[in-house]
Amino acid sequence: MFYNGQPSPTNKWPSIVQYPNYQSDRPSKIHWFLILAIVLLILSVAALIIVFAVEHAWFSDSYNQTSNHYGLWRLCFYANQTCDSWFSTNGPNTYYIDQRHSRDRLGINAWQALEIVFLFLTTSTLIIALISIICYQLKKNVHYYLAILAAFSVWPAGKTKLFSRAYDKSFIE
Repeated sequence: MFYNGQPSPTNKWPSIVQYPNYQSDRPSKIHWFLILAIVLLILSVAALIIVFAVEHAWFSDSYNQTSNHYGLWRLCFYANQTCDSWFSTNGPNTYYIDQRHSRDRLGINAWQALEIVFLFLTTSTLIIALISIICYQLKKNVHYYLAILAAFSVWPAGKTKLFSRAYDKSFIE
């Protein structure tokens, strides 16, 4: 049987004879996947470093006529150069933290909630990127879907963080 002036391939012919003009696009897919995975890892690690290392410098207020800085995990006092956890129950500054808790009603304010969402999304992006690299090493097809899912996870995380900084009064001033 002929197709387009050529005999149709049989199952006994080698693959290069069956499809002489076929070129795999797998190498280009692998390059794009590796680029995406590297970018996701860099963004995730940078976001985690920012959340844990410089979170206390992001937000400040004049509550109780002080210039205390607060972040996701702690409240820092410049008067005596100490920091305490928001969840501390027996630290040297527990009284001040309790005052802030009663002011914030539940002990966590809107900025902390946004940072928690940001931390969750960046951590999930990091985990998904690592899983996709492992799946790539195992030659599974699921790594492409995981890489795309990771990209969609980091996008709302970045958007959430940008909006939280835009509405922070100390950031605007």
